[in-house]
Amino acid sequence: MPFPWIKLLAAGPALLLAPAWAGPGHEHGETPLPALAAAGLPRQVAESELFELAAEREGRRLTLYIDDAATNAPLAQAELRLTLDEQPLAVERLGPGLYRAELPAAASGAEHALAVDVREDDRIDMLGLTLDLRPAPPDPDHDDHAHADHGPAGPATPASGLLLPGLAVLGGLAALAWGMVRTRRARKPGRAS
Repeated sequence: MPFPWIKLLAAGPALLLAPAWAGPGHEHGETPLPALAAAGLPRQVAESELFELAAEREGRRLTLYIDDAATNAPLAQAELRLTLDEQPLAVERLGPGLYRAELPAAASGAEHALAVDVREDDRIDMLGLTLDLRPAPPDPDHDDHAHADHGPAGPATPASGLLLPGLAVLGGLAALAWGMVRTRRARKPGRAS
Protein backbone atom coordinates (compact mmCIF):
# COMPACT_ATOMS: atom_id res chain seq x y z
CA MET A 1 0.00 0.00 0.00
CA PRO A 2 1.53 3.33 -0.99
CA PHE A 3 0.27 5.24 2.09
CA PRO A 4 0.63 3.07 5.25
CA TRP A 5 -0.09 6.14 7.41
CA ILE A 6 -3.74 5.90 6.32
CA LYS A 7 -4.15 2.76 8.43
CA LEU A 8 -2.72 4.59 11.44
CA LEU A 9 -4.96 7.57 10.79
CA ALA A 10 -8.00 5.32 10.55
CA ALA A 11 -7.18 3.36 13.73
CA GLY A 12 -5.92 6.32 15.77
CA PRO A 13 -9.24 7.62 17.10
CA ALA A 14 -10.31 4.12 18.16
CA LEU A 15 -7.01 3.55 20.00
CA LEU A 16 -7.23 6.90 21.78
CA LEU A 17 -10.74 6.15 23.05
CA ALA A 18 -10.07 2.56 24.11
CA PRO A 19 -9.73 3.40 27.84
CA ALA A 20 -13.25 4.89 27.79
CA TRP A 21 -14.73 1.48 26.96
CA ALA A 22 -14.18 0.09 30.47
CA GLY A 23 -17.47 -0.10 32.33
CA PRO A 24 -18.44 -0.16 36.01
CA GLY A 25 -16.50 -2.63 38.13
CA HIS A 26 -13.25 -2.14 36.23
CA GLU A 27 -11.74 0.41 38.59
CA HIS A 28 -8.33 -0.24 40.06
CA GLY A 29 -6.70 1.06 43.19
CA GLU A 30 -8.20 2.11 46.49
CA THR A 31 -11.91 2.28 47.05
CA PRO A 32 -12.87 5.96 47.04
CA LEU A 33 -14.27 7.51 50.19
CA PRO A 34 -17.96 8.45 50.10
CA ALA A 35 -18.62 11.73 48.38
CA LEU A 36 -20.02 14.66 50.30
CA ALA A 37 -23.60 15.60 49.53
CA ALA A 38 -25.04 12.29 48.50
CA ALA A 39 -28.37 12.88 46.82
CA GLY A 40 -31.13 13.80 49.22
CA LEU A 41 -29.37 13.22 52.54
CA PRO A 42 -30.04 15.79 55.28
CA ARG A 43 -26.92 17.89 55.82
CA GLN A 44 -25.85 20.57 58.29
CA VAL A 45 -22.72 22.73 58.19
CA ALA A 46 -20.74 24.53 60.91
CA GLU A 47 -17.68 26.77 60.51
CA SER A 48 -15.11 28.43 62.73
CA GLU A 49 -11.90 30.32 62.05
CA LEU A 50 -9.97 27.02 62.21
CA PHE A 51 -12.24 24.26 60.93
CA GLU A 52 -15.22 23.51 58.68
CA LEU A 53 -17.61 20.69 59.49
CA ALA A 54 -20.35 19.09 57.40
CA ALA A 55 -22.61 16.42 58.85
CA GLU A 56 -24.87 14.13 56.81
CA ARG A 57 -27.47 11.83 58.31
CA GLU A 58 -28.77 8.65 56.76
CA GLY A 59 -31.12 6.96 59.20
CA ARG A 60 -29.21 6.66 62.48
CA ARG A 61 -25.80 6.91 60.76
CA LEU A 62 -24.08 10.29 60.97
CA THR A 63 -21.16 10.97 58.63
CA LEU A 64 -18.89 13.91 59.49
CA TYR A 65 -16.50 15.66 57.11
CA ILE A 66 -13.98 18.05 58.70
CA ASP A 67 -11.37 20.20 57.02
CA ASP A 68 -9.07 23.14 57.57
CA ALA A 69 -10.98 26.41 57.09
CA ALA A 70 -8.04 28.15 55.43
CA THR A 71 -7.03 25.44 52.92
CA ASN A 72 -10.10 23.15 52.66
CA ALA A 73 -7.70 20.22 53.16
CA PRO A 74 -9.15 17.30 55.15
CA LEU A 75 -7.75 17.07 58.67
CA ALA A 76 -5.35 14.13 58.56
CA GLN A 77 -4.92 13.44 62.29
CA ALA A 78 -7.79 15.21 64.03
CA GLU A 79 -9.38 13.84 67.18
CA LEU A 80 -13.13 14.36 67.46
CA ARG A 81 -15.29 14.11 70.57
CA LEU A 82 -19.03 14.26 70.04
CA THR A 83 -21.84 14.97 72.44
CA LEU A 84 -25.50 14.76 71.51
CA ASP A 85 -27.71 16.65 73.96
CA GLU A 86 -24.75 16.62 76.40
CA GLN A 87 -24.40 12.81 76.19
CA PRO A 88 -21.11 11.39 74.79
CA LEU A 89 -21.39 9.81 71.36
CA ALA A 90 -18.84 7.31 70.00
CA VAL A 91 -17.14 8.34 66.78
CA GLU A 92 -15.03 6.27 64.35
CA ARG A 93 -12.33 7.70 62.07
CA LEU A 94 -12.71 6.35 58.51
CA GLY A 95 -10.01 8.38 56.79
CA PRO A 96 -8.52 11.87 56.58
CA GLY A 97 -11.29 14.27 57.52
CA LEU A 98 -13.97 11.54 57.48
CA TYR A 99 -15.72 10.25 60.60
CA ARG A 100 -18.84 8.22 61.36
CA ALA A 101 -21.08 7.92 64.41
CA GLU A 102 -24.28 6.02 65.19
CA LEU A 103 -27.08 8.07 66.69
CA PRO A 104 -28.91 6.44 69.60
CA ALA A 105 -32.39 5.08 68.86
CA ALA A 106 -33.84 7.48 71.43
CA ALA A 107 -32.59 10.44 69.38
CA SER A 108 -35.37 10.74 66.85
CA GLY A 109 -38.36 12.85 65.99
CA ALA A 110 -36.96 16.19 67.19
CA GLU A 111 -34.07 18.61 67.00
CA HIS A 112 -30.94 17.71 68.98
CA ALA A 113 -27.81 19.70 69.87
CA LEU A 114 -24.58 18.17 68.57
CA ALA A 115 -21.28 19.52 69.95
CA VAL A 116 -18.07 18.55 68.14
CA ASP A 117 -14.77 19.06 69.98
CA VAL A 118 -11.97 19.11 67.35
CA ARG A 119 -8.29 18.74 68.23
CA GLU A 120 -5.45 18.64 65.72
CA ASP A 121 -1.89 19.25 66.84
CA ASP A 122 -2.00 22.47 68.87
CA ARG A 123 -5.33 23.67 67.43
CA ILE A 124 -8.51 23.11 69.44
CA ASP A 125 -12.02 24.28 68.62
CA MET A 126 -15.64 23.38 69.31
CA LEU A 127 -18.31 23.42 66.64
CA GLY A 128 -22.01 23.10 67.23
CA LEU A 129 -24.89 21.89 65.07
CA THR A 130 -28.59 21.40 65.53
CA LEU A 131 -29.55 18.03 64.06
CA ASP A 132 -33.12 17.84 62.83
CA LEU A 133 -34.01 14.16 63.24
CA ARG A 134 -37.64 14.50 62.24
CA PRO A 135 -38.62 12.39 59.21
CA ALA A 136 -38.51 14.28 55.94
CA PRO A 137 -41.92 15.11 54.48
CA PRO A 138 -42.83 13.11 51.37
CA ASP A 139 -42.05 14.79 48.05
CA PRO A 140 -45.31 15.18 46.09
CA ASP A 141 -43.41 15.48 42.80
CA HIS A 142 -41.71 12.11 43.24
CA ASP A 143 -43.36 8.72 43.22
CA ASP A 144 -42.03 5.71 45.11
CA HIS A 145 -41.11 3.48 42.16
CA ALA A 146 -37.76 1.70 42.10
CA HIS A 147 -34.79 3.56 40.63
CA ALA A 148 -32.43 0.68 39.97
CA ASP A 149 -32.99 0.93 36.22
CA HIS A 150 -31.78 4.50 35.76
CA GLY A 151 -29.33 6.94 37.21
CA PRO A 152 -29.22 10.72 37.48
CA ALA A 153 -29.06 11.24 33.70
CA GLY A 154 -32.17 9.17 32.93
CA PRO A 155 -32.78 5.61 31.82
CA ALA A 156 -29.79 3.62 30.71
CA THR A 157 -30.03 2.42 27.11
CA PRO A 158 -27.90 -0.22 25.43
CA ALA A 159 -26.59 2.42 23.00
CA SER A 160 -25.56 4.91 25.71
CA GLY A 161 -22.11 3.32 26.08
CA LEU A 162 -21.50 3.20 22.33
CA LEU A 163 -21.38 6.92 21.57
CA LEU A 164 -17.61 7.47 21.88
CA PRO A 165 -16.60 4.21 20.16
CA GLY A 166 -19.09 4.94 17.38
CA LEU A 167 -17.64 8.41 16.85
CA ALA A 168 -14.16 6.92 16.77
CA VAL A 169 -15.16 4.43 14.07
CA LEU A 170 -16.85 7.15 12.01
CA GLY A 171 -13.76 9.34 12.29
CA GLY A 172 -11.55 6.46 11.18
CA LEU A 173 -13.78 5.68 8.20
CA ALA A 174 -13.81 9.33 7.17
CA ALA A 175 -10.00 9.46 7.31
CA LEU A 176 -9.76 6.24 5.32
CA ALA A 177 -12.15 7.55 2.64
CA TRP A 178 -10.25 10.82 2.42
CA GLY A 179 -6.98 8.93 1.97
CA MET A 180 -8.46 6.72 -0.75
CA VAL A 181 -9.76 9.74 -2.67
CA ARG A 182 -6.35 11.42 -2.50
CA THR A 183 -4.66 8.21 -3.66
CA ARG A 184 -6.99 7.83 -6.65
CA ARG A 185 -6.54 11.47 -7.64
CA ALA A 186 -2.77 11.13 -7.48
CA ARG A 187 -2.82 8.01 -9.74
CA LYS A 188 -4.87 9.61 -12.55
CA PRO A 189 -2.57 10.66 -15.41
CA GLY A 190 -2.33 14.34 -16.18
CA ARG A 191 -3.73 15.39 -12.82
CA ALA A 192 -1.69 17.40 -10.33
CA SER A 193 -2.30 17.02 -6.65
